[in-house]
Amino acid sequence: LCLSFSLFLAPSLSEGVSQMFGLVVSPLFPQGYPNNVLETWDIAVPPGYAIQLHLTHLDIENSENCEYDFLKVSVDGVVLSTLCGEKSFSELRSTVNPALYSTLGSMRLTFQSDFSNTERHTGFSAHYSAVDINECDDPYTGCSHDCSNYIGGFYCSCQPGYLLQEDNTTCAVNCSGEVFSSLLGSLSSPSYPGLYPENSACSYSLQVEEGFQLVLAFEGVFDIESGERGACVDSLRIRAGGREWGPYCGNVAPKDPVVTNSNHAEVLFNTDGYGANKGWKIKYTTKAKTCPDFVTANSVLEPKRPVQQFKDQVRVTCNKGHEIVIGAKAKHHFDSWCQKNGVWSDIEICEPVDCGPPKEIDNAELKFNNESSPTTYQSQIYYECEAPYYQINTDGKVCGRPSKPLESIQRIFGGKPAQLGNVPWQVFFQSPRGGGALISDRWVLTVAHMAQVDQPYIYMGFLDARHLGQAVRLEVEKMIIHPKYKKHDGGSAQYNYDNDIALVKLKGKVKMGPNVTPICLPQSEEEGQPELGKIGFISGWGRVKPRQTGKTPVSPVLLYAMIPVAKTQSCTDVKPTGPEIQKEKFVITDNMFCAGMPGVDSCQGDSGGGYAFQGEDSVFQLKGLVSWGIECGSYGFYTKVVNYLDWIRDTMAANED
Repeated sequence: LCLSFSLFLAPSLSEGVSQMFGLVVSPLFPQGYPNNVLETWDIAVPPGYAIQLHLTHLDIENSENCEYDFLKVSVDGVVLSTLCGEKSFSELRSTVNPALYSTLGSMRLTFQSDFSNTERHTGFSAHYSAVDINECDDPYTGCSHDCSNYIGGFYCSCQPGYLLQEDNTTCAVNCSGEVFSSLLGSLSSPSYPGLYPENSACSYSLQVEEGFQLVLAFEGVFDIESGERGACVDSLRIRAGGREWGPYCGNVAPKDPVVTNSNHAEVLFNTDGYGANKGWKIKYTTKAKTCPDFVTANSVLEPKRPVQQFKDQVRVTCNKGHEIVIGAKAKHHFDSWCQKNGVWSDIEICEPVDCGPPKEIDNAELKFNNESSPTTYQSQIYYECEAPYYQINTDGKVCGRPSKPLESIQRIFGGKPAQLGNVPWQVFFQSPRGGGALISDRWVLTVAHMAQVDQPYIYMGFLDARHLGQAVRLEVEKMIIHPKYKKHDGGSAQYNYDNDIALVKLKGKVKMGPNVTPICLPQSEEEGQPELGKIGFISGWGRVKPRQTGKTPVSPVLLYAMIPVAKTQSCTDVKPTGPEIQKEKFVITDNMFCAGMPGVDSCQGDSGGGYAFQGEDSVFQLKGLVSWGIECGSYGFYTKVVNYLDWIRDTMAANED
């Protein structure tokens, strides 16, 4: 319950009339105040008076920090005291009332009670009265000359020859208010070159058209009172454009003109009550406001002038490699004017051209020489290939270089098991079992009769075919068989292996490494011709024993061997072990050549694998593919790769993404 009670004053303060004294009591005093009361009294006395509050009775429910019931006395929002509990009259008079004083002529009293008073408390009673203030005793009253106090106020007066200023406290000679607006002129101290009056506070204003700046120079007699050590007693100051020059005094005028960089200036002259000095004279001129000789960084101005000044116009053109970007558009120049404040208009920023994100290169790391703005004009980037398997701008070959050199051994029949890195171009076809040779990061070369399945499973980068989980799986995009190869239906023995060559395009690029590296192709017909007696390497996971009755074992691990190029007759003289093979039906062309030696040969399961020759530069070239033979373990025919170089290059180019 919030109750409102009338104020025990005569007359009532609610009328808003300033009174000289009055009484304020809590609601229902002295019967005991009710619960849930919030009451406010605003006391005011006439101007020129202070208020003194005298509490004569205080009995309010006590609480910590007077949280629940209290009487709060405040002046202009500042709390003088918050009271609760019970205090005697003498205690109020000695410790409480002296602090309840306001020189502002106003005071607010706020009384609050909560909802849970278990005991009766009578509240408070207070008198207030207006007290005269002797302003002349206050050193900060501000009268320059004489101060006279009266009840409720004071007034200032000046000595003869001085005028009381509008603030009614300052006495000064009337030397302010004059405005100088012409583009040149002069001004001086009062009575110049006679003696200037004391206690002066002169202010001269110079105001010319915007776009011009004032230049002030002293001329004639200069005589302003100074102390024994040069400190200014009387002083002259100049203010303009947020700066101040001075104070000036003594009998030697400043030599250098004051260049204000502003069209408005104030000259302030202050004197004390003593001295006999002649003063000063200033001549002022104006010059057009100047602008800097550049508008924005990374640009040039046209036309060029010795001085760019107010109202001059220039065209600003960005330097090479810079542009002005506005949203999605860019431009290279803009027009600007020297403004009246000495600042160029419509300033835009010439930013370095951003070349955008650089192209990423497979198997290379992109590096920047400027991390803060890596793609802007004149920034540089460079690529570091994942050497030694990738190179850039070099004649050195990354193909045909095993990470582990091949050792000279005898035979692929039970021959030497390869180590990882011996034959890094070797590809394994799971079904039908065979091989191939990696010639680039997306192409495998094999024989045509291995490429007649739609989606073969092929692998590389491993040794043991029993653990294909350790291998690199190659996803096939397409198989391209040489157009002149005659496909065999499989119902009988195959006798025609002419043009037995095919390309396998992979879905993605193979990641090169020590165990996965392409083999080089011959660069010319002369280079790619197999020389009679020349030793080359063959490899594969094929049969390790000659054809026998029953199941013929194949090698679970990659084997390799060395064999020489042989005469064609060496291959045709091989006798078949079974009567079902009619060797006279085999078609022999210039697209194949013979290689091998007794007991050393490739066999079923090796088809498509490469026949590699090491050059003088230690780089291996692919000159043959395991194609066919009358019997294993002797001589066999190999597709002559050099005859198909044009077809290989053209086919790869035609099927690039």
